[in-house]
Order: sequence, then structure tokens, then C-alpha cells
Amino acid sequence: MKTQVAGFETRREGNILLLARGALREFMAGRPASDLLGEGKEAVEGRRMHTILELPDGTRAVVRHYLHGGLLRKVTGDRFARSERFFDEIRASEHLRACGVNTPEVLGLLVQVGKLGFCRGALATRMVEDGHDLLEYLRSKEGVAEIASPASKKTLIRSVARQVRKMHDAGVSHADLHIKNLLLAPDGRVFILDLDRAKLQKTVSPSKRLANLIRLGRSIEKTRVDSLISGRDTYVFFLEYLRAGEPLEIDPHEVVRKYQRHVARHRLFWKMGIR
Repeated sequence: MKTQVAGFETRREGNILLLARGALREFMAGRPASDLLGEGKEAVEGRRMHTILELPDGTRAVVRHYLHGGLLRKVTGDRFARSERFFDEIRASEHLRACGVNTPEVLGLLVQVGKLGFCRGALATRMVEDGHDLLEYLRSKEGVAEIASPASKKTLIRSVARQVRKMHDAGVSHADLHIKNLLLAPDGRVFILDLDRAKLQKTVSPSKRLANLIRLGRSIEKTRVDSLISGRDTYVFFLEYLRAGEPLEIDPHEVVRKYQRHVARHRLFWKMGIR
């Protein structure tokens, strides 16, 4: 497995491999590499544990500890059989940034190999200061006010659609594209977060594109902000996505119909509190 990534300095300490660059490399100079797993202020959200680091250049980094989700987490916690997924995330992120997709800059990666070859990992990215994930933003007073303006709402929908389309056109399908993995910066830019298990490929097929779009739409309904997003808004989103690049063999009407059928199948479970 390739552990070298262009632009990153590599450091080994026993069973730990550290890749770092820029201000994070300066921050880690003279510190044990294992500090990246325990330094800074911690915050736990969903299945992700984050650590915030104050870097020497005055910026901050977010360190995301890799954790399993669902029932598997109770068994394996933060231990993985393979470390390739950690490096795949860096490469996907670097590729997307080179293609003009907004995703936080990766500053470093720590991989620790333990007993029986199981791995732990932590990824450090540059924090987008004063940014809010899209769910948090839509629930804020500022977000509600913006959504109330048809022009502002359309601008936001277009920004999200264009970033998702650019990601797909760059050859990346997101493994977990949902409303909390989209971040809105103060300047209006939309960032795509959490590229763990993202697939870098030559082209993203229409079926995979559709699966990503449906998952994103479903997350909006699941989080109960769909009262702010109408069926027409959903159609506008799909239309903006299709308009944002070269023509695709995708009928926006068929996309909406498939989305509506998919969501209808899940609504019963959501009403029962199963989300």
C-alpha cells in the first residue's frame, strides 16, 4: 500500500505513521505523533469525534477521528482492518481541490497500527472559520430569513447543486452525502465534508449520481427541515445540477419521480421514529 502522498512530510514513530504539511507540520514539530489523537478541545457529534487545534499561523484545524457507524461501532469502535480508506480520503480530497471543488484542505493524517494489524486513524483539515453545516444554518434565524426570500433560496440551491455536480464530474461519488456534510461559509461558498469512503473513479455513472442526490434529498426530509424546502425546490435543485455541466442522460422529471417514490417508502418508518 502506498503511504506517500505528494506535498506531505512523512514521519514514523514505532507503530504510528504521521503525514503532515504546512502549519500542522510546524505544530507537530517536537511533539509525539500520538498527540494528534488526544490534543486540543474535543467535541462529539453523531458518530464522529472531533478535536480542534490552534495552529502556529493563527488558523485552526479540525481533527476527525475515524469511527465505525451503526452496530459495528459497538464491536470495533475506532479500529479498522485496513488503513487504505484513510489514504483514499486524502487522495480524493486533493483531487477534488485540484478540480475546483470546495472541500477543506487536508493538513495531516495519523495512522496507528495495533494488535492483529487493526488500525486507528485521525484526519486533520483546515477549519472553515465561522462556517455552519447546512442543517444548522437552515435551523438558524439567519437561515430561515434567507430561505424566506425566493431569490436567496435559489442562490443557495444553485450553490449546493453546482458543488455536488463538480464533485461528480471530477470522478468522485460521496459515500455519505447528506445535509450535515455540506458546510456554508460566511462568504456563501458551499463546502463538501467527510470524504471517508468516497470513490475516486474515471466517471461517476448516472445511477451513482442519482443515488447521491436521492440520499441528500432524503436527509433533508429526515431532519425535518423539509417544511422550508418545497417539492418545487427539489425539482429546481435537480435542474440546477443538470445545468451545471455537460449534458447528462438524465431526465429531471424521472429523477424527481424516483426520489418521490424512494422517500414515500421511508416515510412510514420516519413517522414511527425510525431514522
